[in-house]
Amino acid sequence: MFLLMLLLKNLERRLKERNDLRGVVFSDRDGVLCNLVPETDPKFADKSMRSALSLSEFQIKDGCAEAIRRLNDAGYDFFVVSNQPELSRGRLSREEHLKIIEALDWEVKRAGGRIKEQLYCPHLHEEQCQCRKPMIGLFVKVLSHYENVIRTWVIGDKNADILAGKKIGAVTIQVGNVSSGAEYFVKTFPDAVSVILGGRSSS
Repeated sequence: MFLLMLLLKNLERRLKERNDLRGVVFSDRDGVLCNLVPETDPKFADKSMRSALSLSEFQIKDGCAEAIRRLNDAGYDFFVVSNQPELSRGRLSREEHLKIIEALDWEVKRAGGRIKEQLYCPHLHEEQCQCRKPMIGLFVKVLSHYENVIRTWVIGDKNADILAGKKIGAVTIQVGNVSSGAEYFVKTFPDAVSVILGGRSSS
């Protein structure tokens, strides 16, 4: 009897979550949710900043965890979709990458929010895979689990993020100052969330 009651309670919760769903939000990670760090390897001198290569370098940006909670509270499922070519280059180990994933998840949970899933492409550009943005393999994987989505949003700081968003018919938000043809331009991820929740217009 107890097991049956537990199953019915879980079913009721899942149905409520489905009924309350307003949409799906995808976001890039590095440079949007997490701080970049200075590039010190002379082999990559063409880039001044890079993503974290270890847990000690990981740092979530101010207000991002709380902003994800705001999305959740408003009925949005939140996903991280990120290109991580340093895995293929061997600069980022899978062990350290897993630690960074867990650290981001923990920071968001601590603020009362939830990342439904973090998806990553480890491939290099020249490998021409279907999961590396601006290709949409990872987005399609997520959206295939939804029968009906009222609205889909994509937040990113690079052209690849915005192009991927447009390919799936999402409303796109550019974080930063680089013009990419996005519908909205904002300075920070919390600003992007405010756009989604109707709190402000584009910058």
